[in-house]
Amino acid sequence: MARNISEHDKTLTDEIAAIDALCDQILDRLPYETGDMARAYRAGQIMMASLIKHDILLRLRHTHTT
Repeated sequence: MARNISEHDKTLTDEIAAIDALCDQILDRLPYETGDMARAYRAGQIMMASLIKHDILLRLRHTHTT
């Protein structure tokens, strides 16, 4: 079953891709250390970026459906 993609959906997809790329750029700039504390801190930063991305996606979907 083919689905027509509206211009609004295309715009949301582009915005999501831009947000994803920005989060990846930020994570790439963070220093990487080999110590246990530094690795735990880095894991926390990655988790926080994922939560922010998830929150943005939920807000975009909510905006799209209302």
